[in-house]
Amino acid sequence: MRIILTFKNLTSTLMALKLLRVGNFGLIRPTPTPSGCKQSVCNLSLEVINHSQLAEINSCLTANKLIPVEILEIS
Repeated sequence: MRIILTFKNLTSTLMALKLLRVGNFGLIRPTPTPSGCKQSVCNLSLEVINHSQLAEINSCLTANKLIPVEILEIS
């Protein structure tokens, strides 16, 4: 299963990537936004490899005002 975080723009996506990499949340990698997502999101998303840390990742992003537009679970 893949977990994809989408953001409203490229700046938010890159800021979230930097924040999560500095915070040692495991492997987070940029990936193209899958088709079928909302059209109001950036074309670049973040893929969370360590699924067990999703709640902590979401809390960290929310605390830094980088709230994902969508969190997708793709099997």
